[in-house]
Amino acid sequence: MVNYLGHIKKIDIYSLALGLCIGILPWSEKWNTVSIILLALLLFFNLFWLKTKVNFNIGKFLAASALFWISLIWLLNTDDNITGWKYMERISSSLVFPVVFSLTLAGLKIGIRRVLFIFMGSCMLRYLFFLAQFIDWELVYILDYWKEVLIQFNQIALTEALHPSYFTLYLGFCVLASFYFLSKAPSFKRRTGWFILLLIYFLMVVSLGAKMPLVACVFAILTGVLYNLYRIKSGRIKYVALVFSSLLIVALFLLKVPNGILQDVDNYYRFYKGEEMDRTLDYEQYGTSYSFETWSKTNRIYIWKSSAELFKNNFLFGVGTGDIQNELNNQYLMDGQEYLAKRNTNTHNQFLDFLIKFGILGFLGVIIFLWYFIKYALSGTDGFYLMFLVFVLLCMLTENILNRQLGIVFFFFFNSLFLFRKEKPVCISNSKN
Repeated sequence: MVNYLGHIKKIDIYSLALGLCIGILPWSEKWNTVSIILLALLLFFNLFWLKTKVNFNIGKFLAASALFWISLIWLLNTDDNITGWKYMERISSSLVFPVVFSLTLAGLKIGIRRVLFIFMGSCMLRYLFFLAQFIDWELVYILDYWKEVLIQFNQIALTEALHPSYFTLYLGFCVLASFYFLSKAPSFKRRTGWFILLLIYFLMVVSLGAKMPLVACVFAILTGVLYNLYRIKSGRIKYVALVFSSLLIVALFLLKVPNGILQDVDNYYRFYKGEEMDRTLDYEQYGTSYSFETWSKTNRIYIWKSSAELFKNNFLFGVGTGDIQNELNNQYLMDGQEYLAKRNTNTHNQFLDFLIKFGILGFLGVIIFLWYFIKYALSGTDGFYLMFLVFVLLCMLTENILNRQLGIVFFFFFNSLFLFRKEKPVCISNSKN
């Protein structure tokens, strides 16, 4: 018995299981579901078998799982119960992970660094797997060929590929994790290594062409810099120099290399000025199509106008957990946006989604638990949790991050990990965890 327990501790099976659970997410939603079930079974089995004493914090648990309970209550205001329960199935991660982490981090020794390493490595492999599908190895020495690869990668639409915004969400988090390890590295050699890795992940974020995750990543990094500058006594100039040099490199990359971000910035400028859109990039020379008609029909200004109108008509209690898409499609038709209705276009703003689903009453509940997270993050010692929240909340401005499993699992896994870890973690460079 003693030898077995010592073996489990040595290989850190808990950290490995947690890392594999979140590491599978960029590859398969189905296998991620299976991994979550197996993770819960493993952790609960070992907890009860080992009879580990835990201090269950009911306040943190209720805050961490609040969205599940709000969604469950608002099922009472739903006509389409089938759709409502399907959403409850997806949002169940907001209950499962707070339960798992509230028990495991309170009673077990979890190597958070290993969990982060596994996720970062998984995202790197997934990116390289995507990239390999575009490469013609006979043309790798031609510069214009790589421009073509980049443009096509900006418009990634393979059936097996992740949604670009969600994959950028993962890669952006890897940027934040690299910055975190950079700030904790004990030597110049290690700091240099983490800085290079940060740049690599950042360029990956740029290459996918998702605009808001890129902007959110920049603001999250700046948040981390300001947080560390406020708390450290020396090395402030180095932090500032590293960040601004990184931003300069990325800016030059965007300006010099054809990419979807540059084209979309020009599109937005011309759209809001009422001018005819033009091809800033000559896509045809790369054999790549770019539809301005589709872009204008899916422009978020139309989506948000209809969403705001629907909220006005359901101000107090909302439309319920499961009725939002049906009601939104009806609103699109009333506003003459048949294209958006046919495509079942969501609000593309998580806060608008909550307002329409739950009304102002339920939305206040959402704001309360989000404020709890932010307040707790501000009381931390490393700023990583705060960076994570700034990053994800900004991404929610243009995507419904908490409507799909890809976003729900990501957010509630790492949010619970940060929320239930020790309030004053040991410096990562000196820790064996």
